[in-house]
Amino acid sequence: MTGINRPPLVIRADGNARMGTGHVMRMLALAQAYRRRGGRVVFLAADIPDALVRVLEGHQVAVNRVPAAPGSEDDARLAARQAAEEEAGWVVLDGYHFGPDYQAWLQSRGFKVLVMDDMAHLPSYHGHIIVNQNLHAPLCRYPVNNGTRLLLGPDYVLLREEFRRRRAQRRAVGLEARRVLVTMGGGDSGNFTATVIRALKKSRLALEITAVVGPANPHRAALQALANGTGTRIITSPPSMADLMAWADLAISAGGSTVWELAFMGLPALLVTTAGNQAGIVDACARTGMAVNLGDPARLDEEDILQVVEQLIRSPVMRRRMAAAGAQLVDGGGCDRIIDAMSAGNGQ
Repeated sequence: MTGINRPPLVIRADGNARMGTGHVMRMLALAQAYRRRGGRVVFLAADIPDALVRVLEGHQVAVNRVPAAPGSEDDARLAARQAAEEEAGWVVLDGYHFGPDYQAWLQSRGFKVLVMDDMAHLPSYHGHIIVNQNLHAPLCRYPVNNGTRLLLGPDYVLLREEFRRRRAQRRAVGLEARRVLVTMGGGDSGNFTATVIRALKKSRLALEITAVVGPANPHRAALQALANGTGTRIITSPPSMADLMAWADLAISAGGSTVWELAFMGLPALLVTTAGNQAGIVDACARTGMAVNLGDPARLDEEDILQVVEQLIRSPVMRRRMAAAGAQLVDGGGCDRIIDAMSAGNGQ
């Protein structure tokens, strides 16, 4: 596989406190897999904090800034210019601001276009490949051109290398449970992390709490002050989320791409809907039994959070069922399946 002479891959995605970092981090997963299989990757971003750039560069992914309003005509023109300079075979788009005109512009310039999508919300799509990794994806109706290939469902979940390396290591679910991982996404503009920490601090069960604060989170100082003296760990941009998920007994998480990492790791989860596009994901995960749907975090009562957490802690049977349900959904091969489809589109 690594012997194939692959054309450079250009990825266009953004991340910030408002939109979070999920688009960027799942594109990092694709970039890692593409590099592992012998290809070069260039990441284009118009709206991204320096801390997130450093994360990408730390994984040997080159980042070029696009000096234009995200999703604009200038953005599309500059992205096409940079892709041409790189002699890219494919341009991958991940973000809700890359509409039909943006996609069509890249196609008209001769690039093969892969569109990452979560909602089938656009009036038309102009990608050669559309990927929707979510459980509800097979029910989505995509208005596409003839010949567009649809890759739908959890078989195409993008997991970073730190997770892929754990495919043969499934975590055990013990009788005792005290370790709680809190991860509200890379932005968490509503500071729901603080609400969860305050709720967990009321427990009499001597919980060990680790809260992950993303590189775009504007509340890091306040969260650290809240955690001081309580034994709660605040970690910014941890070197390995997989290690933290292996450490934890359960997680409280936003309903973005992290849910698929939790599923793969077999970690029982309480999920909250921090953005409108997450509602379908959270509902579907709850129906499979891998997670509990806590709903809108703005309406959550601290006592309600604590009640559900303590119920799970006291029920190893429930936690085992949730872990098994999650592990059945995601096998870790999504990135390779997507690259295989791209290679077929290149005639390789």
